[in-house]
Amino acid sequence: MIKSRAEACNILGVSIYADSGEIKRAYRNLVKIYHPDAGMVNSTAKYNELVMAFEYLMANPYESPIRTAKIIGGKSRKGADYDTFQRKMEAQRNARAQQFEEKIAAYNKEIEEQEKEYQKAMDAINAIRIAEAIKAIIENSKKD
Repeated sequence: MIKSRAEACNILGVSIYADSGEIKRAYRNLVKIYHPDAGMVNSTAKYNELVMAFEYLMANPYESPIRTAKIIGGKSRKGADYDTFQRKMEAQRNARAQQFEEKIAAYNKEIEEQEKEYQKAMDAINAIRIAEAIKAIIENSKKD
């Protein structure tokens, strides 16, 4: 009695991931050798084992989780995952671009404010210099 897919595949000499076409080819090739009427190898036990393995594999076909997974709407997930990934990546790119633009705008605003403060400071310094010059002129005029 065959208990697992691995055991049945081992008997037929195929991978556990083999599709029905590979299983059928392996079965036909082995039946040609072990069939009691073929006369090549007279092993009825081996032939019966091959038949049981083949029947087990045909009754329990291997289905890849990727190929059989479904999402709402009945579409295959194989393409949906890639599309979802692309949409997420595009959204992330757009968010990063927007954040970068916001940082650039904030930086430019900060530079403008610094330039205004610098200009105010320079105006104050010039006003102080002018006041000192006027004070010096007044003091010189009092001495004469």
